[in-house]
Parts: sequence; C-alpha cells; structure tokens
Amino acid sequence: MMIQETTVLWNRMAAKGYYRLGLAISGGFDHAQPGQFVMVRVGSDNQPLLRRPFSLLGLIREEGRVSGIEILFKVVGQGTEKLAGCRKGERLSVIGPLGNAFLVPDTCRQLILVAGGVGVPPIRFLAQSLLEREGGLDRCVVFIGGRTRDDLVCISEFDLPGFLLDISTDDGSQGNPGW
Repeated sequence: MMIQETTVLWNRMAAKGYYRLGLAISGGFDHAQPGQFVMVRVGSDNQPLLRRPFSLLGLIREEGRVSGIEILFKVVGQGTEKLAGCRKGERLSVIGPLGNAFLVPDTCRQLILVAGGVGVPPIRFLAQSLLEREGGLDRCVVFIGGRTRDDLVCISEFDLPGFLLDISTDDGSQGNPGW
C-alpha cells in the first residue's frame, strides 16, 4: 500500500451516471489483484473531507509493466460528482492497493460470478485475470444485473472465450426481468 499523486488519463461516461476513470501511477500496483480497492481524495480543498473507496476495474499496462489503474464509479453524491468533473491531466491522491484479493484455487475449472452496478469492477478484473492464468478456465457463467438497462456496465467486456453472460434487469428493459 502506498499514498501517491496520480494523473487523470481519461474520465469517460460508461453508462448513464457511471464513469470510467484511468489514472497514471508511479508504482506500487504491480501485484494488485481482483478484489482490492483504492481510496481516492477528490478535490484539493478537502471538501469532501474523506477519501472515497473504489474497486479496481483493472490495471493499465505499457510494455509489460503496470503504468496505471482504472476504476468505475457512479455519481451518487458530492464526492463522486466532483470526480465526474475531473479532466485529463488533473492530479488526484490515491492510497492503495488495499483490501484482500479474491482467492480462486488453481484447480478451479468452473466459476459462477455475480455482480451489478458498481459491483462489476472487481468481477471484471477477476474475469480478465482468469483468462491470463495458466490453464485458464473450462467454463465461467457471469450474471450481471441492474435496476434498468442504464445500470448495466461493462457487459461487452465479458464477451470472453469460455464465458457465458446472463443479463437481468429489475424492470425487464434488458435481459431477463428480475421481478
């Protein structure tokens, strides 16, 4: 874990109210794993006072080394609203990686993954890392859900070899109706 100043590489809308934020980092994330998170200070005026926690969506690699991280967030309050307004080149303070990673035994050949909304990032990071794992998986079923189709994020990124995607929304606007 380390505290470092990062630079915003991009801040793109991923879905209505959801953003993908890429941050350049100087180090400390070479061994970051799915399930871990970062704490981001939003704004230089200490308003809001507390850092915000965000799961890692993935690692950005250049020439085989980790050069950045990507997070996904939903605008729900003052802190995430400020974060949504960040532009390329701005500086943010980040602490991480924090928390425990998912433990998937090397002998595991089949998995069922379930996520929705801001719970998708660690599952997406896990799916990507499982593809890179020696021996891979025989089969993985991924269930992604949301209240409406606007809450479905990163679903195209689960179109992976050996992965079966099942989508549900509470209102039935996409995939299986959740009522």
